[in-house]
Amino acid sequence: MKHFLTLIIILSSTLFLSSCQSSKTEARPIRVGTSADYYPIIFKKDGQYQGVEADLAEALSIELGRPIEFVEMPFSSLIPALNGRRIDIIMAGMSITEERKKYVKFTDPYMEISQMMLIRTSEMGRFRKPGNGYYVNSGMKMGVIGDTTGEDLAKKYLKKEKVKAYANIDDAVKALKTKQIDCFIHDAPYIWSYTNTNEERTLTGVYWDLSKEHLAWGVSLTNFALQKDLETVLMKWKLNGFKSKIVQKWVPYRVNYAY
Repeated sequence: MKHFLTLIIILSSTLFLSSCQSSKTEARPIRVGTSADYYPIIFKKDGQYQGVEADLAEALSIELGRPIEFVEMPFSSLIPALNGRRIDIIMAGMSITEERKKYVKFTDPYMEISQMMLIRTSEMGRFRKPGNGYYVNSGMKMGVIGDTTGEDLAKKYLKKEKVKAYANIDDAVKALKTKQIDCFIHDAPYIWSYTNTNEERTLTGVYWDLSKEHLAWGVSLTNFALQKDLETVLMKWKLNGFKSKIVQKWVPYRVNYAY
């Protein structure tokens, strides 16, 4: 009888451990919607996701004990995909805006940024910064990424036909180089990084802030469980400095420029 009870205990322990391992391996992935063309926030290199958001996503996977499944799509498709339940979270360097808050629950922001201009180095004389505002020649054509705060900003100052929206950063930069547009408005981390890492030196940034914005993750308005989990993790990272460490790793510089 003693040996029989021992056998039952061993079998029960084995089944319990097997169940735990199975639940771990079968944990539902967190589907992360992203547009991986925004260096240094989220981009691809050698087929691997890298940047601020990629590192944070990897750490989030460990914190929640769930694998990450990236779902790549155009930036303009992210919010519809979130509300259509095709993704669980947006991690794509998205700025918090009042309009987006109607459709997305934003987490605590992980970074403050601004919009800046990328221009052809040979044409720096066309741009000036008088007082607290900024001036661009009314005949200029600005390139932006569609459905972004850069597009919203450009449309405040220029007529619609003077704002050219592109699907991705590479297309916008190519258009700037080939003189299809006169400047490209985008988030400051990209402008800083491009100027510091590009060896051609044919393009440069205009280093004054056109706006003040905050980058954050986006979650469905009705996904209360995930909202709570993310708030807990982000608070932990805020207190132990992990979030700042990752941002500093990928964006170690700031550029000040005086005309």
